[in-house]
Amino acid sequence: LQKKNDINIVTPMQVYREIADKYKKIAVFAANAQGLAGIENAMFKGNSNINITGMTFLEIVKEIEKGTLPEVIAEKFHFGKLAEYLKNLGNEAILLGCTHFPYIKKELEKITNLHIIDVGVFMIDSLKRKDI
Repeated sequence: LQKKNDINIVTPMQVYREIADKYKKIAVFAANAQGLAGIENAMFKGNSNINITGMTFLEIVKEIEKGTLPEVIAEKFHFGKLAEYLKNLGNEAILLGCTHFPYIKKELEKITNLHIIDVGVFMIDSLKRKDI
């Protein structure tokens, strides 16, 4: 399709593979275990030596869908302690592997200096660069 129509197509799985090559150790937030497994699989294809701390947060997705404020979610789910834990494990970044999670990105950025990766933004940037 890409070649036939001379268009650039970027998928989340391509982005996960590319991101994996930039890190030695990364935390991945997903809505559920099936989503996490898909992300891990793609990342291992990009970097077979990457160390992934995978976490699933279906309850956070439910809070987002209810319209709970990001700061309330951050407090309820102890983002400060979570970020400290992930940093202590040696993670270099947190990948938001669910389309809901950009909703909480700013709250995560307030409490940690770990790089927070919004895959949607990464996809848009990749399309602009046309390098995937």
